[in-house]
Amino acid sequence: MTMNSDMKDFEIEKGKLIKYKGSGGDVTIPEGVTQIGFMAFADRFRIKSVRIPKGVTIIEDSAFYGCDDLESVEIPEGVTEISDRAFGWCSNLTSVTIPEGVTRIGRKAFRGCESLTNVTIPKGVTIIGPEAFKECESLMSVTIPEGVTKIEWATFGGCISLTSVTIPEGVTEIDRAAFCDCRSLTSVTIPEGVTKIGWAAFGDCISLTSVTIPEGVTEIGQEAFCECRSLTSVTIPEGVTNISDTAFRGCKGLADRDGFVIFRGVLYDYIGPRGEVRIPEGVTQIGSEAFRLYSRDFKVVICYTPYVASYACSAFKDHILGKEINLIYLGGPLSDLPEECRKNAARGFIYAMTKGITEIGQWKEEYLDYIRKYASELISDWEDKDGRFIPLFLINEKLLDKCAAMNLLKMYEDSKDEEMKAALQQYYREQFGTDSPGDFHF
Repeated sequence: MTMNSDMKDFEIEKGKLIKYKGSGGDVTIPEGVTQIGFMAFADRFRIKSVRIPKGVTIIEDSAFYGCDDLESVEIPEGVTEISDRAFGWCSNLTSVTIPEGVTRIGRKAFRGCESLTNVTIPKGVTIIGPEAFKECESLMSVTIPEGVTKIEWATFGGCISLTSVTIPEGVTEIDRAAFCDCRSLTSVTIPEGVTKIGWAAFGDCISLTSVTIPEGVTEIGQEAFCECRSLTSVTIPEGVTNISDTAFRGCKGLADRDGFVIFRGVLYDYIGPRGEVRIPEGVTQIGSEAFRLYSRDFKVVICYTPYVASYACSAFKDHILGKEINLIYLGGPLSDLPEECRKNAARGFIYAMTKGITEIGQWKEEYLDYIRKYASELISDWEDKDGRFIPLFLINEKLLDKCAAMNLLKMYEDSKDEEMKAALQQYYREQFGTDSPGDFHF
């Protein structure tokens, strides 16, 4: 469909095109226009192509915003700036040539141009605004020119067909979500000048297999490579001093044979078996979301440092709806741990003794003294889901005083576990020289 443009289709004031009022088709902007104004063509359907005359120097904010039927546009030499949202959400735009004179591509300038397959960014461009090419779902490759020093927030986020990108040496920062959700991106070379990789910069790049962090980088932000499931190799230089504890969350390909993703003592993720987890001895820090998937399924945590013990007692408890965990601390005596962890550790000690985890045995006497003192509290926290290991251990080690024994008897009053009832009755008789009170004659 071709419709000839007529002067009456355009509202022009002092060389500035204020509004297009025509019926669409192939539009030729009249000679003499030097600026295309704010929303001049915005939300106009049926426009197939636009020819912009050579005298134009600026394409203002939202000039062609939402022109759903626009397929191609010729931007002439002389244009120096493509402003914010200038071609945003032109969903059928397939190609655009940006001339050499352009120095700035604004925020969301081409966002949502989901049919755009290629774009050439000229050497003179020094600024590419945030979200400039976000959600250009058909864009397959892009070369960023040398003059650009920062890849802004979400510049190429959601470019799901992007397979390769060339980042120039002059770039010093890759901002948050810059390439987030570029699902087809398999590799990326980060130049030596980069010092910061921002929050989720490469998050959800599910095809990315390897990445080398250059020597100049000092900071890797939160979720910088989160959910990069195919990532199997990461090289991080010693100079990187600030790595967020969620930077490699969900990177399953980086996990060791036990399911841990660990760099420099930081446990970023866990994808191993549930129920019981032994956190490796060298772990000094646990990422805030390392156990986000499975924490409801853990009953036993084995660890070696007071820090990890404290983490387990707080984070895991929050995730499993306030229920307590069995903490097996193998790094030293019970007195190493903060007071709020000791009850969990005592439960863990009992579990370890009944499961044959013998490393903890060297601190047995201290644990028994603690358990004897707080037996009633341990019983009150105990739940049937834990099995019979706590009451049986307390009975076998003769750690129940009369009050604790009474509490256990009451707990089993309506139970069908006749063996446990008999053991409790016998314990009460042997320890206190009498049968249990009348209320608890089973």
